[in-house]
Amino acid sequence: MLGDSVSTEEIFAVLERERRTGELLPLGRDFYSKNQIETEESETGTAGKQKENHDRLIESLKAKRLQKILTYIAYGRNLPAQIPEEEERLYIRINNIIKEEKAGNKKTKIKITSDMPELITPEGKKIGPFVKDSIISPESEKETEFLIENKLGEKVIV
Repeated sequence: MLGDSVSTEEIFAVLERERRTGELLPLGRDFYSKNQIETEESETGTAGKQKENHDRLIESLKAKRLQKILTYIAYGRNLPAQIPEEEERLYIRINNIIKEEKAGNKKTKIKITSDMPELITPEGKKIGPFVKDSIISPESEKETEFLIENKLGEKVIV
């Protein structure tokens, strides 16, 4: 994608391309590590304003790309084939957190509010019989909704 070193001008060009599209554009796997080397080298030279500009552009680029990564996650889209390693790790970590949360939410507990014989849900599935005040874990979200909507049970916070 970019050469061996990442100049401020190249970073600015990448940032401008990112700003013009809603897509996450491909970047080299070592884009940020090359930038780190560039930043370290510029500290020893005539850095001052150049280093500040360089760092500001990188932070703007990271922020823009993070917004896009979060959008990709929200809509369940896959990332482009070539993105920096740091962004790929972030994408995987956020997806794992979301999966853990979804898995935790599926374990909804319901407290039965009255004695109940065996019932058939609108989907044709048999549930019950249940005794008043018993705590159950419905097999599906639809069963949970059925029990709550018909005031046969209430959610229990675990």
